[in-house]
Parts: sequence; structure tokens; C-alpha cells
Amino acid sequence: MNLGDNKVKVLLVCACLAVLCLVGYEQVRRNEFVGWDDDDYITENTRVNTGLTVRNVVWAFGKNNISYWHPLAWLSHMLDCELFGTRPAGHHLVSLFLHIVNALLLFIVLNRTTGATWKSAFVAALFVLHPINVDSVAWAAERKNVLSTFFLMLTILAYVYYCEKPNFHRYVAVFLLTAAGLLAKPTVAVLPFILLLLDYWPLQRLQLSSLSGPEAGRLSLYRAVIEKVPLFMISAAVVFTSSFILRSRQVTIPVRFVPVTLRLANALVSYASYIANMLWPRNLAVHYPYPKYVPFWHVAAAALLLVCITILAVCLARKKKFFIVGWLWFVGTLVPVSGLIQAGLWPAMADRFAYVPLIGLFIILAWAVPDLLQKHKYKTQALIVASTAVLLILLVLTRRQVYFWKDSYTLFSHTLKVTENNAPMHNNLANTLKDRNDIDAAIHHYRQALSIDPLYPKAHYNLAFILQLRGRTDEAISHYRQVLKIRPNNTDARNNLGMALMSKGKIDEAVEQYTLALKIAPGDSDLHYNLGIALQRLKRFDEAVIQFQQTLKIRPDFPGAENRLNRLLEQRAPLDSKTPADANKHPGPSSN
Repeated sequence: MNLGDNKVKVLLVCACLAVLCLVGYEQVRRNEFVGWDDDDYITENTRVNTGLTVRNVVWAFGKNNISYWHPLAWLSHMLDCELFGTRPAGHHLVSLFLHIVNALLLFIVLNRTTGATWKSAFVAALFVLHPINVDSVAWAAERKNVLSTFFLMLTILAYVYYCEKPNFHRYVAVFLLTAAGLLAKPTVAVLPFILLLLDYWPLQRLQLSSLSGPEAGRLSLYRAVIEKVPLFMISAAVVFTSSFILRSRQVTIPVRFVPVTLRLANALVSYASYIANMLWPRNLAVHYPYPKYVPFWHVAAAALLLVCITILAVCLARKKKFFIVGWLWFVGTLVPVSGLIQAGLWPAMADRFAYVPLIGLFIILAWAVPDLLQKHKYKTQALIVASTAVLLILLVLTRRQVYFWKDSYTLFSHTLKVTENNAPMHNNLANTLKDRNDIDAAIHHYRQALSIDPLYPKAHYNLAFILQLRGRTDEAISHYRQVLKIRPNNTDARNNLGMALMSKGKIDEAVEQYTLALKIAPGDSDLHYNLGIALQRLKRFDEAVIQFQQTLKIRPDFPGAENRLNRLLEQRAPLDSKTPADANKHPGPSSN
């Protein structure tokens, strides 16, 4: 690879970037997995933690009930488990390695296309050290972010080579790398838009039609767009596939629950908040709860800020091309995560969403500040001192932010300190406290979550589960019923409600719950087994036999099922058990 005219300088910059990143993130190797998606993605996901098998690979490319479609991200987790098992250090270090490579690729691309080595190095250094990027690196479940950015950066580099000498083979490389990025995370669909921006600057392949003149590039905007039609097409296909899977899982949030006006208001304010957090990164959190309303003056101020910057960018579009490219990079790449379309537990904003978009603002800073100081007598000295000071501050802040990710308790406690009305964090902290056997504190935080959001089904479920363990069955039944009012298809809640009803002697009601659950999940062996026990208690022995047979058909090694079935077949009589002590509960507390 040709790294430019001054290879020594470029290699020195790359080495410094790697060292800075290692110093900022070295403690990540001691961090644990956290109870916020890491369980669903790695520790409790048998499709992942059993490694790269044919069945697991097929599963990765199919539909799942955990997330949107990102098969390459699943494969990367499987490879980690193949290499490191479920020991967190290896998983974290791979994400850190990808972050370093992303920074190096960013530097190489900017340096190759602009020739401005130190400006390019500063952009990459900001990317490496800004604490807003810690979520993407220190959060094991966010592998999709650093992995998709790796392919995004590789695609841009391949595109630069293509522009230097356009031919079919180089275009195919761009296409395949784009596809890989999309398979790692569908938000890479913005990539063709980024390439159009780079055509304008720094590649100088075109100029906006309204500004065309004697210095216009070789391509019109129309031709540049046509050139990228295959990239737009594959992006649209992957986005459609992922959206279809989300809709089929019924996790998209309808506008009747979150109106379009609220979504637009929050999107405007979040854009301004990303800028503020970039300039002053304080009180960063893993989850910013979605607001029930946004004050009008917040919306007006954010809109005014965005309009003013956009007008400035347009006015400078001819003389300072970097400004409009950086600004449109920031605005455009945030659109897919702006919240206009929402699924699952959608946040007001998220630090991880800014991983790629902030590169646009970093470019503006790296090029605009030297321009402003162009006539200053001590320009070079001022830039060196200011850059060093900024990077040292960011280094300290990043190390501090990485510390908050050391374990679930630290992460969730910190988030509750820096945010308000954060029901999911109360729920997750309660889960952590339960695991530490601090049951009273766990119950307190579940109740805190429900005081903030009375319709939060997972907090109801988790509180019911822990109350059931405590023997407070009537309260547990009440909360399970609340879950089912909100989420009628929650089979875990129906299963555990059935168990609670059986312990109260309400066997007929328990049978009703198990039967309803099996209509939703007919392949659930636990439900068949528990229904068999309930039917046995009602002396409906023939029906109980059928349920135990179905249990063993689904899971031949199901504990206790074969023994119960054999005794029923031999005796056609109830077992001497007054309570369903060996009935199988579904997993307990749920994180998000």
C-alpha cells in the first residue's frame, strides 16, 4: 500500500494513534460483560457461545428474536467464543483492535486524499480518544458498530483507489466491501451518500450543479449518483430485509405510542446534544431515556442552531468545501438513528450512534481552526499546544469512561447518577442487585422503574419473578397479569403465572395460562411439561400423558419428564405432590 510521500511520517502517526488508543483503553481488558445485551448476544446465547458451527452460521443469516439483521456481527461473536470462550477479556480486546484499525484507516484515507498529514492525524486522534466513542468499544454487544465501521472505512479506501484508476475490478471491490458492511450493521446504508460527499471533497470529482464553473470536476452530480446505483440498491435491499424482520417481530414502535411530532422534536434536540457532547463530553451514559415531551424552546433553539450552521456551510461550500462535507456527513449519517423510525427500547439519543457521524465534525475542526489562525504569528505553536491539551483531556476522560464499563453495577449506578427518570437502568440495576442477593434493594429499584413507567412490562415481570421467589405469590400474580395486559404474547409471564396459580391451588386457571402460552409457542418443552403436571393434578391423566410425551419429543433429555410419563403409563394415578416443585420456570429477570 502506498502510504504517501513521507512514509516515515505516516508510519509514525499510525504508531502514535495505536499507542494513544491503547493507553486510553488498556483497562478494558479487565472489564466484565454487562447485563445490557451482553447476555442476549454472548453469555446466554447458545447459538453464539458454542462457536462457529454450521447450524450457528445458518442461524446467523436467518431471522432471530434478539436484534435486527446483522449476520456478520453474529459471526464475529461466534469467532470470539471459538477463540476465547466466554471470557470477556478476549472479546473486549478484539473490539479495541477494530477501533484502532478504524482510526488508522480514517487517517490513511484522509491523508491520501488531502495530503494534509497533521490535520488527518488530528481527526483520527479525536476519533480514537473521544469518550463518546467508549460505548462502541467497551460494550461487547456493540461489536456491530466497530465491525461495520471497519468495513465502511475499507470501502472508502477501496473507493479512493477506484477513483484514482476506475475499472470494473476496483468497483467490484467497493461493492463487496459495502455488502460486508451492511451485513455487519444495516446503518452502513448511508455509505453511498458518504461517497458522494467525498466526490465533492476531497476527491474533487464533481461540484454541486448550482456552483459549477470553470473549476467543475469531471463528473456531474447526475453521473456520480448513477455510478453508485448498485450501492444504493444493495443498501435498500439490506435495509428492507432488516425492517421486515423487525416488523415481523412486532418490535417497531407505532406512531400512536410515539407521535411523529415528538420524534421530530427529539431528533432536532438530539442533533444539538451530539454537538454539545462532542465539545463538552460530560455526563455520558449508556442509555438516555426517551422523553415524554420536549419543551418548545429546546426545539426552537436546536432548530435555530442547525439552520445557522447549515446556512454557513452552504455559504462556504465553494471556498471551504471541507465545511459542507463535514456538516452533511454529520447530519446525513445520523438520519438512520434519529428516531424517526423506532424499534425496541429506543433511547432519546445514544453515544454509540455518534461513532461515525462525529467524524464529520472532527473534519470541520481539524481544517477550520488552522484556517482561522492562518495569519496568526504563532500559528504552529498555538496549534501544537492546543491540540496536545485537547488530546490529553480527552485521554483522561476516555479512561474515566472506560472505568464505568468495568461491571454492571458500576455502569448502571453511574447512568442513574447522570440521567433522570431512567426506568431501564433501575430495572437493570435491580437485576444486578438480585444477582448479588441484595433482594430488598432489587425490589426497591424495580418499584422505582415502575414509578417512572407503570407500563414497563419487563420491570413488572422481573418484580413478579423476585416476589414469587420470596413467597409473596399474590403480589407476583398481580404483576404477571400486568405484564400480560401490556404484552399478551409473553409466554414467560404466562408460564410463571401458571406456576404461581398452581401454588395457590388454582389449577384450572393455571391450565388456561399454559394452554394460551402453547398457542403462541407450541414448541416450548417447559410449557408442555408444566401443563402435564397441572393436568395430572386435575386427574386428567390421558391428557397429561400426551403433554409429557410432547415434552420428550421436543427435548428427549428433559429432567423428570420420562419418570413422570412412565409412572403415569404404569399406574394412571397422580403422583404424591401437592405443589409443582419441579415445574420448569422460564428465565428470570430481563434486562432491556
